[in-house]
Amino acid sequence: LPRETFELLLRYILAADIDKTAFVNKVQAIQHSPTRQRAMTLAQQFRQEGRQEGRLEGEVSFALRQVQRKFPDIYAEAAPRIQALEEDPLLRFGEALLFMASAEDCLEWLANAAR
Repeated sequence: LPRETFELLLRYILAADIDKTAFVNKVQAIQHSPTRQRAMTLAQQFRQEGRQEGRLEGEVSFALRQVQRKFPDIYAEAAPRIQALEEDPLLRFGEALLFMASAEDCLEWLANAAR
């Protein structure tokens, strides 16, 4: 893989400002078909992972704002626990938060999720 194409691939993966048409043209210009396919697949995979991470960050941010509004006194204690949650437990937490009656319920839920 030529250095210029590799650098373009990295910028594409990292979502830097590049001409996406130029990127696709560079990848399509790679003569070795398996290398060309791997380069495109790798770029798509990394971009998908980046989108998933972005969604998770948004979900964490939303959960943090909700806890800060509902139980401001425990925010400092709850925030690191919320940030440590994986996607599925985070979604369950968001749903459970709707029905939590007290700050203690919130901390207990987060403690159980950490186990």
